[in-house]
Amino acid sequence: MPVIAEFKALPVSSFSDVPGGGNDPFVLANDDPAQLLDVSIDDDDTTIDGDTIANETPNDINQIATVTDANGAVVSVDACYVEWTATYTGTNGQVIEVWRIELDNGLRLFALSEIPEVGVTFTTSNKDQGADGLDPANIPDTPCFARGTLIETIVGERPIETLRVGDKIVLKDGEHATIRWIGRQSFYHGELKSKPKLKPVRIMAGSLGAGLPKRDLLVSRQHRMLVSSRIATRMFGEPDVLVAAVKLIDLPGIFIDETLETVEYHHLLFDQHETIIAEGAPTESLFTGPGALNALSKEALHEIISIFPDVASDGYEPKPSHYIPRGKHQKKLIARHCKNKVPILS
Repeated sequence: MPVIAEFKALPVSSFSDVPGGGNDPFVLANDDPAQLLDVSIDDDDTTIDGDTIANETPNDINQIATVTDANGAVVSVDACYVEWTATYTGTNGQVIEVWRIELDNGLRLFALSEIPEVGVTFTTSNKDQGADGLDPANIPDTPCFARGTLIETIVGERPIETLRVGDKIVLKDGEHATIRWIGRQSFYHGELKSKPKLKPVRIMAGSLGAGLPKRDLLVSRQHRMLVSSRIATRMFGEPDVLVAAVKLIDLPGIFIDETLETVEYHHLLFDQHETIIAEGAPTESLFTGPGALNALSKEALHEIISIFPDVASDGYEPKPSHYIPRGKHQKKLIARHCKNKVPILS
């Protein structure tokens, strides 16, 4: 039978308060990525069904789930069904789609649209317990269970996925700016395979110099990182310049990550282009130039224009937070860093 769905899910053991029946709340206890399970569902039709005919019994006995752990070991294989679907909201404002999927042998799994913040209580008032004939493409998937990129805020470092409009973010110069808009784009296995330019650049811990970033950092190819060096000063008359991450891959410890099955990109927009701190390293916020805006969805672009109407006006030219050299000059800058074995934060 063909595979109709592939996604990642959390087991019951991940929660201190498990999402159960009714409209009861849940609380995540542990965000260790090693607990994430891979789920593949085979079926002889194109929908995923529930247990609406006989409670706790799959409507479709040909709907078979194969569950494996992070090491690839098979955890369980059995007929499965959707117990319920729901939208949960946390006390921190985080909104998450959740599907509870059960195997006939009693194994319970939870597919989520994003990782809940540990210790936060999530509640719902619109649980659908009559789930049946659902489109498997709508099963929420956790795009990246690795702990989110840590962004420096005025109250300390926070995972980017927990940030909200109105939060104040620390800038490179020690000042702070208020988030005006947040966007998110998820790309899955098929898209990454057919459009390899969507694959992220991995900047390994310490590879930029000065011990930064503090942890591995994943960014899109055109996302710019700050280069701060004497070489930049000699070339451009500016000690700090912004360079696309893809231009950095000739440096040790920086490369296109070909291993990820899914990736989720977050965009932070402020009143103006800013240099913020991610994993301790200086990097840019969303730049409202044509290249970046054209890469966004139509819905995201409309949202931004509703907040910043000038973006859509003729002659609009956003001002970058630091000088952005032309592409060939960025390449030459990094070549000189490689030749002289000088880190870009030096």
